[in-house]
Amino acid sequence: MRRRKAEEKQELGSDPAVAISDENVKNKICTVPSIFKRTCQFILLLYILIPASLFLVPQISEQLVFMNLNLGKNEVKSLSMPAREYGLRGTGTFYVNCDNVKLGIWHILPKNKIELYKDDDFPSEESLSEALRDAGEVIIYLHGSTMSRATGEGAHRADLYRVLQDRYFHTVAFDYRGFGDSSGWPTEIGMARDFQCVAEWINKRTSSNAKIIAWGHSLGTAVLSLSMRQLWNNCDSNPDACLKIDGLIFEGGFTNIIQGAKDSYPAYLFNLVYPSSLLEVILNHTLSARNIYMTTDEHVMEIRDPVLLLHAEDDDIIPFQHGIELHERIKRSKHTVKHKFVKFRGHHKYSHNYMYKCEQLYSIIRDFMSSTDSEESNDDVILV
Repeated sequence: MRRRKAEEKQELGSDPAVAISDENVKNKICTVPSIFKRTCQFILLLYILIPASLFLVPQISEQLVFMNLNLGKNEVKSLSMPAREYGLRGTGTFYVNCDNVKLGIWHILPKNKIELYKDDDFPSEESLSEALRDAGEVIIYLHGSTMSRATGEGAHRADLYRVLQDRYFHTVAFDYRGFGDSSGWPTEIGMARDFQCVAEWINKRTSSNAKIIAWGHSLGTAVLSLSMRQLWNNCDSNPDACLKIDGLIFEGGFTNIIQGAKDSYPAYLFNLVYPSSLLEVILNHTLSARNIYMTTDEHVMEIRDPVLLLHAEDDDIIPFQHGIELHERIKRSKHTVKHKFVKFRGHHKYSHNYMYKCEQLYSIIRDFMSSTDSEESNDDVILV
């Protein structure tokens, strides 16, 4: 009897189905901690790789600053057809050579100069030069990061040009090297030089009575402030190098690129995971490795042109505090600089890109233009 029970027990233990079942249970028990372990290893790897990649590949930070590769489908081709693609009737496309770099440029004629052109026509470079000879007010526009002179988030750049056209301004918008249909690759020094080349081209074609205003938006304010500082330094040492720029508009500008990056939304997400000091180390290392400094707060202390600051309280890209700090810097400038600070209330919802929608802005700009010749210094703050 005992022997029979032992044999039955032995037969049961050797049953393959039971053995497989036992093995599956063991595998499942072992798999749970294995998956958890691998997940933890993967998260740890990502945690190390993300800051390591940013630190070791400075081009990533460079692209986050310029975003010049962020172009829409067929955007470069569309730049040659501003009337058809962007509704900019009376706009000519041409190129200016700047130290062997080809810069793509639009000249958007004012409303009273476009009667001769149909929707799909565009003026020649010769006719544009002729139009500039009797131009009263010319705006050189330096766009912000990403895409081209045509687009930006929500195509706000082309919308701005149309508004300026309706208010009888000549507008000259260009792409920095490496942007849009311009050749080369963007660098801070190179972009500052690009503005100087465009300004030289305009100075040669306008009369001494024309008012020339340079308007920088976001990244464009950093480019403009550096370029004007260089121009004034060159002018001091060589009067023949002086260029006529009657005033500057800084729209949604940042104090410096490090602080601007630290105040951005991606930085906020980064700091949720990593120590905030780590981001500053990465930014200082990578941007200096690519010779990107963009210290607008230092440059404005050296420029001598009248300045109109524009900043919206609800700016979600460059916080309003940057505008306040730039205003304070200009007030402490080494030179007596005429300046106004226009603050847009948050309830307008102009944010970073849509201040051009304010009807009052254009009378403010014209008042600013008409006052640039005055020797009297002023410090007006206008709340809109």
